[in-house]
Amino acid sequence: MGGVYTDAMREPDHNCSSSEDRLTELEIRISHQEAALDDVGAILIRQQKVIDELTRKVDVLNKRLGRALAGADSRFDPDQGPL
Repeated sequence: MGGVYTDAMREPDHNCSSSEDRLTELEIRISHQEAALDDVGAILIRQQKVIDELTRKVDVLNKRLGRALAGADSRFDPDQGPL
């Protein structure tokens, strides 16, 4: 993903000699921006999967801790969790 942003965000070449050249330059920039957007989307999907897994692990640990504390204090409600 490194060079994608550099290429996609560069200034247009104002020395283009024709409308066709400018159109080609814009098409190239759009192509790079689409690739960058695809990369960002893939990163977001991976991050959400990590967040979901970490949330699940925290819930499991919270319940374990709750059960452990419930054994020490019968007034503690393990469904409420310690946190």
